[in-house]
Amino acid sequence: MKQVCGSTSKLIRLNMLIFSLISIIPFDTFAAQTSVNYLIDKNVLDCGGGDDSSTNFRNSASIGQLSGVDQVSTSYTMASGFQAGQVVPPTISGTPSTTSAVGIAYSFTPTATNAYRFSITGGMPPGLNFNTTTGALSGTPTTVGTYGNIIITATNVGGSVSLPAFSITFHANQYTLSVSVTGSGSVHGSDLSSAIGIPGNIACSDNTGVCGALYPDGDTINLYATATGATNIFGGWGGACTSTISPCGVAMNGDQNVTANFIQAPLAKNSTTGVSYAMLADALAAANSTTPEVLLLISASYAGPLVLSKAITLYGGWDAMYQGQTGLNTTVNDSLTVNGGSSGLEYINIFGKLTVAKGPLRVRAVKVR
Repeated sequence: MKQVCGSTSKLIRLNMLIFSLISIIPFDTFAAQTSVNYLIDKNVLDCGGGDDSSTNFRNSASIGQLSGVDQVSTSYTMASGFQAGQVVPPTISGTPSTTSAVGIAYSFTPTATNAYRFSITGGMPPGLNFNTTTGALSGTPTTVGTYGNIIITATNVGGSVSLPAFSITFHANQYTLSVSVTGSGSVHGSDLSSAIGIPGNIACSDNTGVCGALYPDGDTINLYATATGATNIFGGWGGACTSTISPCGVAMNGDQNVTANFIQAPLAKNSTTGVSYAMLADALAAANSTTPEVLLLISASYAGPLVLSKAITLYGGWDAMYQGQTGLNTTVNDSLTVNGGSSGLEYINIFGKLTVAKGPLRVRAVKVR
């Protein structure tokens, strides 16, 4: 109880619950009188209150306010939040976000006036908290799912008002997988998890197409590399993948970058020693001069002229990985001369002159044009 003015006491109790029931005096105006005290019992007001100076008194909470100056012939008036004979009901508005991701902070606070407290009903998402003073729904969601029929209500002694019921869907947090290609080849991805809402899968060819996509946190993406053309092979991964094997599994625990490297296939492989050579001339030079050896050639075109002066067999028609034959002969775009040793030609097309100057020559599926 706070004395505001004068010397004679007169108690006026402002009880919110009877504001709307009785009108003994005009509730919107208190006429000041000489030698009369106006005492406000703030404990009767649900919202609290009191005066802030010797000459002014007010209830400063959000549901209403009394204000005035204690002077002769000056009135004390009901201000914000009060009407004559009643308390103004609260208002509430706002549009909450209805989609978000687990692990990402979520926050919604409604806009309200004259609200004494707030309440919430419906499916409360795990990890979120509700503030009954501000009406804020906030926190970091922990569980994937849809939480529906959520209703936030603002209340004072004059009534209650609610936002329309809403739902919030929390999906798994998503990260970006970006793929780049060097050389000639393509990469496609396969999500190994039962993910929801993936906007697209990786399908990147020579840095065109879908070279980036979103995937949920925790998913594993298998990336497959395929070389383009008969003379190109997959040379290995870079970035989040470090192997030379396709496929490569990428764990989506953050944004990931992967590079697929495609290189020219070795043009010859010595099947006797297992050594590969970038150029056929290098393989011929390295071949043993006394022991017969077999050089495998891919199904591609080779420049000539070629000279065989050792016991070498040229075995054409192989794929770029030397894992099997393609059914297509190797092409030599010039003359080929056998000048010594016991030589052989298999699955070779010669666009030029074939000359056997010295030594025997064994042939199989050879065409000379």
